[in-house]
Amino acid sequence: MRGLLSSTVVAIVSTLAPALANDEQDCFQGKEPRVRIAGCSKIIQRNPNDAVVHHNRAVAYGLAGDIESAIADYTKAIEIEPNNPTAYENRGRAYASKGDFTHAVADETKASELTAKATAQTIVTTPKKPKKTTTSKATKNVDKKTANSSWWSWLWGSDAK
Repeated sequence: MRGLLSSTVVAIVSTLAPALANDEQDCFQGKEPRVRIAGCSKIIQRNPNDAVVHHNRAVAYGLAGDIESAIADYTKAIEIEPNNPTAYENRGRAYASKGDFTHAVADETKASELTAKATAQTIVTTPKKPKKTTTSKATKNVDKKTANSSWWSWLWGSDAK
């Protein structure tokens, strides 16, 4: 039973894997907007809560001239991932392209706020200067000894060359 189950799973995965890969390739690398939209739509059917795929499909809708669908997908991406400034910025541009400047300014403002917040959280403080290290007398003696003889003779305890 276990062998039959695992071979069934392997058969299903091997059948679906090329289709999944093609959908992802179409969604993220398709040259035509309609190809990208179709690939992203198939992925969204399987995983409706993928903000990146919604965002990518919105970009494709925008390229295809379907601004309303683009805005709907940007909105869905924002619902899933509300702290993504790029989604707000792109949705603002979509609103502006259709002449809705009230929503465009609101989204651009939100994008700027989120970007500023993210930047403030990632500011790196200047690292402290390392403390001066002191060399012990024993280390200084070893250094002098190795400088005055070959490392081989020093290793074996003889100063003879």
